[in-house]
Amino acid sequence: MRKYFLLSVVGLLATTSANADTTVGTVPVNAVIKNSTQVSCTKMNFGEIYIPVNNAEGSVTLAPDTNMMSAFFDSRTYEGGIHAVGGTPRSAKCDVYSALTFDDGSSTPNNVALPTIATLSNSAGTNSLLLGNFTIDMYNDTDTAVDDKLSIGGTLMIPEKTPAGEYTGSFSVMVTVE
Repeated sequence: MRKYFLLSVVGLLATTSANADTTVGTVPVNAVIKNSTQVSCTKMNFGEIYIPVNNAEGSVTLAPDTNMMSAFFDSRTYEGGIHAVGGTPRSAKCDVYSALTFDDGSSTPNNVALPTIATLSNSAGTNSLLLGNFTIDMYNDTDTAVDDKLSIGGTLMIPEKTPAGEYTGSFSVMVTVE
């Protein structure tokens, strides 16, 4: 009998675990879902920019155009190491298939997001230009299928000693629908 009692005690000791305190925590989780809308944009074109060989740093600013009936090119200014500008510059024109929202007194929609900087690269991918300081204006035309229209301009920064060539890139325009 003692033998069975000792085996039972050894068995109980072998199968019991140490008493430990267990703490359970919770992790809060959150997600905000917003709808975005379709945006269709034309190409932003700075035209031709003339710089000397071994140029100094400069910039070209393309203003958004709100006069779609204008037969002329968009307004453009330049400074620094830029000699001249030519061609037919055009700000990007975007059709927004959802209503834009505005803060009181603002002419810039508050539900449009643009990047801080976009990069343009030459065809070899060895040199780049930066595009930033984006500006937005609204414009109207007779297209009733589109809720709102945007014109987007910006400033193209041209570093010193930029090689000649065509530089291309893109950036995203996001419109959030609340």
